[in-house]
Amino acid sequence: MSHATWSLRKRLRLWFALSTFTLAAIMGGIGAWYLQNSVEREVRALLLEETEEFEALFLSDPTPKNAKRIAMILSEHHPGVPMRWWMLDDSGAISFRFGTDDVGVPPIPHLPQSEWTQNCPDSIQWRGRSLTNGGEIILALDAAGLFAHAANYRVMAWLVTALALGAGLLLGEFVSGKITNMFDSIALKVQSGHQATSRATELPNEVAIITDTLRKRLAAIQNAERRHRMMIAGLAHEMGHPVQNMLSETDLLLLDKALASQHRATLDTHREDLRGLGTALRDLVSLCSGEIDAHTPVQKEDFDLALSLIDRLAGERRAAERKQIHLSTTQLGDLRYFGDKEAILRAIRNLVANAIAHSPERTTVSLHLEGAKDALLIRVDDEGPGVPDNEREAIFEPLFRGTHARGKRPGYGLGLALSQAAAMRHKGELTVTDGTRGGASFRMVLPR
Repeated sequence: MSHATWSLRKRLRLWFALSTFTLAAIMGGIGAWYLQNSVEREVRALLLEETEEFEALFLSDPTPKNAKRIAMILSEHHPGVPMRWWMLDDSGAISFRFGTDDVGVPPIPHLPQSEWTQNCPDSIQWRGRSLTNGGEIILALDAAGLFAHAANYRVMAWLVTALALGAGLLLGEFVSGKITNMFDSIALKVQSGHQATSRATELPNEVAIITDTLRKRLAAIQNAERRHRMMIAGLAHEMGHPVQNMLSETDLLLLDKALASQHRATLDTHREDLRGLGTALRDLVSLCSGEIDAHTPVQKEDFDLALSLIDRLAGERRAAERKQIHLSTTQLGDLRYFGDKEAILRAIRNLVANAIAHSPERTTVSLHLEGAKDALLIRVDDEGPGVPDNEREAIFEPLFRGTHARGKRPGYGLGLALSQAAAMRHKGELTVTDGTRGGASFRMVLPR
């Protein structure tokens, strides 16, 4: 329901996605770091263990043959880790060599300390150990297989992180949908004035408190609005009688042939003002009775639009004659309709009266009625100043008067609002565009 660009639903989706992504990334990063360190410790421990074991076995029989046998046995204990052995004499010359050629042979360091370890490229690590009976034993092993496990884990960690992001989006979509649907349902029930929930356990306590407060506040506002509507409708109704009486008396005075021309002109002006005031009072009563509410139930009946308008447009025709405006009517198709007759006729009269009021003298106002299979089309065109683009939505709001209407005629900005409400109550629409003759073109579509 909300049109906000930064809605609660979007926030929940983003929060779930970022939370799951961050959690998975942190756990995966810690796991990858721990596994990498574990592999490095394992490699160092393997180097230390194998060189110490070699020395212990070699001291019992310090011969090249025994050295080769020991190197073979120790290499067989770890078939997944290629090894290569060297033995150096006191001068640094190689006296013994054994192992796989898969292990590269970088320059062999000869360091004075008794033990040393060196990391070389391509995951090859070295360790040298000075022997008790002289010389050195050097072990080089290729730990690429062990480090590959850590690399595979990092790939899996990123894959799991990506999956967690997708899962977070799906979970956020599900949870946000549930929450926003709940709030939308609450809003609809609060707007309709009903109890927000039939059982106290349907909503969390915090939400139930907010809902109950909103419902009570809305009920107070609705009661105040209802009282104001009744008061305004009563005043408008009471004012309508004296206005009608003054209008009738003005018409009688104008029938006097001996009436001076300046008095006749004054009475003509008063009559127009009284007619405008009478129309405004009728519209005000309709407004206060709820007819302007697009959600008010429609009281439908069958009627012929063309026949019904013959008598209803009599007043508008007289107004057009006074301004020497030609009011033309065209009819096409089946104009029978099932709907709120009075609301639709009032809407058309308001559109025609509005067009006449804004049209210059000696112009044309056209009323086009067309009955199609699926809808009824009513179009009113005039040759007036038209409606500016920035006012084409605002003119349908109650009490709004457009730029061209201000200061030019008596009016109260209710007619177009009532016309649009009538269209909306019938699931239709009322729009305004530029007319073909330079003025405004109001188009009402009423689905059958």
